[in-house]
Amino acid sequence: MKIDRARLVGSRFEDLVVPADRDRWQRHALRLGRDSGAGRIELTLQGGDGKRFDAQLDCLCIAAPGAASVMRVTLADITERRRIDVELRLAAAAFETRDA
Repeated sequence: MKIDRARLVGSRFEDLVVPADRDRWQRHALRLGRDSGAGRIELTLQGGDGKRFDAQLDCLCIAAPGAASVMRVTLADITERRRIDVELRLAAAAFETRDA
């Protein structure tokens, strides 16, 4: 998914999170903001073109005294990894069924 940077500036990251994952994202972000910590979460994101992809987000919330917290997020596309995981689980289940 590619989104023009100008469209992202000033927008809410939450708008990229699919509705089914928004609650988990909100809880994750609130916990990090409260604890000023780091965390990882996997979510499904959707761009303006409607295409979805699976993402791993490594987040770091930094709170400076007297200033608003800032969250830095590193995002990695894990769509292919998830597809392979599903295929491996299906193959393992088929193998176990055959042996039984």
